[in-house]
Amino acid sequence: MEWIVRSPLSRTVLVGLVTATAFLLTGCGGTDQGTPEATTDAWLAAMAEGDHEAACLLVVEDDTTPASPGTAFFAECTAAFMALTAGRDSADFESMVDMEPVVDHHDEDSARLEFNDGEDVVQLRLIGDRWYISAVS
Repeated sequence: MEWIVRSPLSRTVLVGLVTATAFLLTGCGGTDQGTPEATTDAWLAAMAEGDHEAACLLVVEDDTTPASPGTAFFAECTAAFMALTAGRDSADFESMVDMEPVVDHHDEDSARLEFNDGEDVVQLRLIGDRWYISAVS
């Protein structure tokens, strides 16, 4: 075990592994999807920034599968979000982040959040321990 401490390369690898483990254990380095509100805030922020790929990473493809890059669904999702933002000012999404949503429905694996007196609705589904957007209207 002494060679790990003395070898500069091994020390770098060890520090990297410890850092990566710390990030995973503390939840850093990723999007907070622990609540429907947190997932919705992350999605709204990505949409406001025009980061359609990041927004699509927060979407569920079906009841059990999160969207993933390289799939036809992911490409369709990105195109749909581009079209959605093309007709809206980014300030629309930014202002919604600051709003307190009305939780119209929330059970153990699905939720429905409403903004702007019900004009904007976000539906979510829980997969594992992460919430994903299942529909936006």
